[in-house]
Amino acid sequence: MIFGHTAFGDLTPLFEGYFDTTVGGKREVDSYRKIAAQIKAPPQDILFLSDIKEELDAAVTAGMQTVWLVRDGALDTSAPHRQVRDFNAIEV
Repeated sequence: MIFGHTAFGDLTPLFEGYFDTTVGGKREVDSYRKIAAQIKAPPQDILFLSDIKEELDAAVTAGMQTVWLVRDGALDTSAPHRQVRDFNAIEV
């Protein structure tokens, strides 16, 4: 629900679906496979964003593209996932 209250207003109309723990744990590979199946998209066409490495690890194992959102500290160029500070830095 964080996207309902942003500096740019309510962004929830931009989303077609929400996935919580009903598809499984956030750190479980099968959860991301279920999400891809539910939205009827090949995993390689999905970009998953998170600030938690273990979630990103599960998503990439399921075949998704990943971007690590880093809130604090320096970006790590040797990190296993591409890191960015904000959405503006993401190129698809």
